[in-house]
Amino acid sequence: MRYPMWNVMRLLGIACSIWILFASQTWASDGNSARAFLERVYAKYAASTKGPDTLGKDAPTLFASELLALIREDQHNSKGEVGLLDHDPICSCQDSEGLKVTAIRVTPTGQHGAKAKVTFVNGGHTVRVGLSLTQESGHWRILDVQESAVPSLKRYLRDGLAQSRSSTKP
Repeated sequence: MRYPMWNVMRLLGIACSIWILFASQTWASDGNSARAFLERVYAKYAASTKGPDTLGKDAPTLFASELLALIREDQHNSKGEVGLLDHDPICSCQDSEGLKVTAIRVTPTGQHGAKAKVTFVNGGHTVRVGLSLTQESGHWRILDVQESAVPSLKRYLRDGLAQSRSSTKP
């Protein structure tokens, strides 16, 4: 049985429309969950002057394993002193001083990734932080942080740790 070309094209058009609708609904759900993750993270700063324990017990629920491994290596190498990471990268601060989020914008970067721009006021100063997000085991985690002084936290730590490793070799 042969179908006229317009029927085939019509069926393809319908199939593509259904796929686009499904994909956009899936992203909307993932985008909302990524936004909710960031809202929970930044709510901890508003609730306490300390915020989450980004370098301690809360770190595994905040950072993707790849970034967390670099943070842990930096902590190990610094032996209790200040390492390469000398501040809280999520708030781009030493201390949160009445941090109040003014905007969170999340955009997709693939099936399990997103980029976010978070704007907040901390200590009377407006701060903008970029975050690369990924899903690990169904949970959103921060894969990289972009601050005004550090365009990629992951690259900064990777390069600094590599330099440290090469300088300690005989």
